[in-house]
Amino acid sequence: NNNWIYYLAPNEDSTQIGIFKIKNNGKDKQQLYMSEIDIVSLNVYKNYIYFIGSATETYLEEDDVDNKIYRMKTDGTGLEVLNDNELNNDCYEIYVVNNQIYYIGLNAEICKMDLNGSNKSVVANNGTGFLGITKDYIIYNSDSGKEEEEYVTYIMNIDGTEAKPIIEGKRLYSVNIEGDYIYYGDEDKNIFKTKIGSGVEEKIY
Repeated sequence: NNNWIYYLAPNEDSTQIGIFKIKNNGKDKQQLYMSEIDIVSLNVYKNYIYFIGSATETYLEEDDVDNKIYRMKTDGTGLEVLNDNELNNDCYEIYVVNNQIYYIGLNAEICKMDLNGSNKSVVANNGTGFLGITKDYIIYNSDSGKEEEEYVTYIMNIDGTEAKPIIEGKRLYSVNIEGDYIYYGDEDKNIFKTKIGSGVEEKIY
């Protein structure tokens, strides 16, 4: 972002994790934030850093993880909480796109909120533990509905409409979108691609 790389790294004795930035030429390293909480899913968007922070202490009797969505300015100032425990304990990714923050809600639904944490809403109640989001699409895993526990990977428009399996009856791994194609792996370490909406896969490797 603007010739800066933002990343996570531990302190010297690995008791804390911090957010750092460094010029993309490897110079001018700066520590922006250091904390004992676990930090995941950095997003840099319009001069702010967005991330999930999780503490180990019990927060509520019915919620055993103290997890929040934070943001701060790219100079490390102005840290604030945008979402205080109103997200799923298994939510490890957030996506900041189209002036919205997308995340997994308390009931495993796909949710979004404004950049300041206001106007929280449900995009789709699909029961998911994995998200992948671009400016146009949401990719997620959901229960196939069969008796045995089996997940299928779906794609839908960014507004939550027109949800359908990418490949009928199949779970996809390490999913990426480039142009009109989705690239992914399977449980046997094969790599495939499929044109969005075709339902037909082609093995690459």
